Amino acid sequence: MLINKIKDQSIKIFQKTQNVWLAFFLILISFLTFSPTLKFNFVSWDDPLSLDYLLIRSIGWEGLQNIFSTVLNTTYTPLTILSYAVEYHFFKYKFFVYHLDNVLLHCAVVCLSYMLAIRLGLNRWTAFAAVLIFAVHPMKVESIAWITERKDMLYAALYLGAIHSYISFINNRHKLFYPLSIVLGLLSMLAKPMALSLPIILLLFDWYFKRLPIKKCLIEKIPYFLYILPLAYVTHSHNHSAVTIHENTLNALLICIWSFSFYLTKFFLPVTLVPIYAVPEPISLSNPVYLLSLALFCSTLWMVYRLYQHRWFMFCFMFYFASIFFLMRFDKMVNLGVVADRFIYLASLGLCLYLATHIEKYYLRSTRLKKMLLILGLIVLIITLIHKTIQQQNVWKTSANLWGHVVKHEPTIAIAHNNRGFSYIEAEQWDLAFNDFKKAIEILPTYAYAYSNIGSLYFLKEQYDLAIQYFNTTLSYDPKHAKSHNILGLIYEKKDKLD
Repeated sequence: MLINKIKDQSIKIFQKTQNVWLAFFLILISFLTFSPTLKFNFVSWDDPLSLDYLLIRSIGWEGLQNIFSTVLNTTYTPLTILSYAVEYHFFKYKFFVYHLDNVLLHCAVVCLSYMLAIRLGLNRWTAFAAVLIFAVHPMKVESIAWITERKDMLYAALYLGAIHSYISFINNRHKLFYPLSIVLGLLSMLAKPMALSLPIILLLFDWYFKRLPIKKCLIEKIPYFLYILPLAYVTHSHNHSAVTIHENTLNALLICIWSFSFYLTKFFLPVTLVPIYAVPEPISLSNPVYLLSLALFCSTLWMVYRLYQHRWFMFCFMFYFASIFFLMRFDKMVNLGVVADRFIYLASLGLCLYLATHIEKYYLRSTRLKKMLLILGLIVLIITLIHKTIQQQNVWKTSANLWGHVVKHEPTIAIAHNNRGFSYIEAEQWDLAFNDFKKAIEILPTYAYAYSNIGSLYFLKEQYDLAIQYFNTTLSYDPKHAKSHNILGLIYEKKDKLD
């Protein structure tokens, strides 16, 4: 009896040691894969707004009040802004630190994802394969290489922490895990509003672990909704355009189906990844893009119908779908992405978990030769993903690289031409800048920023009358455009028109 106990204890210790080593390798591979970003600066897309802003200059009591009472860039993310403020306080603008923290947060998410896979009952090697695909997938680059998207990793780490605490609570570890889960969920919501799916995901875990009664499970989620709903409303009130519905019902459905299919397509075929994607035109079934999206959507529905009794499939699919559902769009938005790689950051874990278990099932019923080929194929897949991920990071190396990449693959996006033009101004390539601003206006005739940038060019060339013309056009579309008012004031000062 004693020998059996010692043997069982030894096996448990060995298993825990293996899990620690596998988690360590996942962290190491993740860190090395994204280490090129440590040499990057910031890019001219929200980074200046997030980092060169008075809001992060103080972490005193007044500074904290300002951080938690400000909606920056139409999204309420005070915890993320606070992380920038702490970095600025100690390191000012050493961008190595900002990028390092992004990579380390991703490593934390990877570790927590592996632990979650183990707690869900996966074999450690299956869990390792699932989380490795998750960790090095090219669609992660946007979240990690872009300093502004710190919120993706921060919310995901806290979100997974809330899930782990909840699992410990339902496993009768200790009642304190329940309030801990609520607090971590609140912090996750303060990092990024995408955490609003948390109570739905926790209900999914209740279903997966066959918890009863249902009424008790629902009551347990009330505290989460008490803070999630008002916090979600704060961001929603600043993003009315993001939740509009196309006036044409068929077009609205086609955009929604396309956005649903987009993420599945890019996850399984991450060939061309772009920071901003244009909605395919025309929005019609005559467009092959929408026909293929509809086919993929119907195939997914058919698969769900066929496998709805398979608990593991439904768990993985619903983890993915519930995490991404609130980002389904029904209308195209001017100069804003309807879809984005970063939106699938945590949701893709559900796809990775199911993919790995599917590979495991095939492996167990294969011959020895097929097993070797399968392992070889998996190694090739991981190497291919890592190679693509490292290549994709070059897009975020400089602002010029970023906007040049967008213009190359999505030439109909006005903001890409405008921002590339601004990069040309910094490089004093005036003619190239002027051409890009003109192209931005050609695509979007009401684009105030492009008119303002042309006005700035004429101001730098001391062609003040032309500058006034463009700044006035800017103000006709955006009367509160501060930069235009400011430079117009400088021009009138030079013309001695002081009033």
